[in-house]
Amino acid sequence: MKNDHQDELVLQVEDMLGEVFRFQALLEEGKRGHHILFKPEMIRMTFEHPHEELTELLENQIDEINRVINESFDYASLEDKQNFFASQPKNLQKALVYGYFQLIDSQMTPAEKTLH
Repeated sequence: MKNDHQDELVLQVEDMLGEVFRFQALLEEGKRGHHILFKPEMIRMTFEHPHEELTELLENQIDEINRVINESFDYASLEDKQNFFASQPKNLQKALVYGYFQLIDSQMTPAEKTLH
């Protein structure tokens, strides 16, 4: 029985590491300008709001953002992840998108950044 528990734990760790790797790959695509984690409408909706408002949303919803990101690991396809994120309340959607872009921005070197 103990061996079954260890095998299950190893599988859980492998699944988690796989999700982390996939998330990192999505961030790398984002650095190239391919924002495939969110639907374009969500991104547009987010950036209709001022930076200060988005920063406040992000700071106030960090626990919810972590919860939603962790739950998104349960969805296998990118489309299912997009739909899951799009099903969240509007303010949480904006916080997710803004946080994603802040994360990408913080990982980029000045040479990688393109002003739009």
